[in-house]
Amino acid sequence: MSIVKTAKVQTGISTTSTNNFHTRAPEDGTLRISRGNAESPISDVLTVGADGSITGAVYGLKTLQDVTGLRNPNIVYTNSKPYPIDVVVNVSIANTNTFTRLVVDGVDFSKTTAPGSGTYTYELKGVVPPNKGVQVTGGSFTIQSWRESQ
Repeated sequence: MSIVKTAKVQTGISTTSTNNFHTRAPEDGTLRISRGNAESPISDVLTVGADGSITGAVYGLKTLQDVTGLRNPNIVYTNSKPYPIDVVVNVSIANTNTFTRLVVDGVDFSKTTAPGSGTYTYELKGVVPPNKGVQVTGGSFTIQSWRESQ
């Protein structure tokens, strides 16, 4: 058995550096996968922290981005990505028996109802396939936050 020890590896031989990947393990205990050449990585794609945490924008290990300022109630938004995205919406309901629902491609994916007087906050979650729509609709409610995987 052989053991090879190295601090960095380049995968790919393209003269266009963004077509190559660079893997490095700095002495801080992290593992980083980047686009670019071994001598000059351009941007991190995935990082595994010394504590085991994983960050990065890769399918299957999705990062939620706050898009609250770009979303409104009762409007259908289409997933234009070539892969499914996760949607997590926090809503505030202040009226008795008022419902709120997350609708994916015309189907109720997540639904909640305020059980009585007072203000209630709920989290609605769904997965939106490529080229399908998503919206939050219902009675009187406020969108507190809207996050989507990128």
